Amino acid sequence: MQKYRVETIYENNMKDFVLLCNVLLHGQTIRGLGPEDIVQRVMLQAWEKKEKLEYHENLIGWFVVACSKAVSYTHLTL
Repeated sequence: MQKYRVETIYENNMKDFVLLCNVLLHGQTIRGLGPEDIVQRVMLQAWEKKEKLEYHENLIGWFVVACSKAVSYTHLTL
């Protein structure tokens, strides 16, 4: 079974992505969403685009930007 880069990046960096989201959320939850929830949502987005992201030159950067956008969006929808 093929393992996509998205999976590998997520598995190897999940704790860092959660830490990033925790910093961006200032240690709080918003609308019941904590950092782990945000990272899981980003991973779902990445999984839906896994074939396209397979060739992305900076996949970790994609995750960081996606996490930042997800936190910003969560803040804006209050």
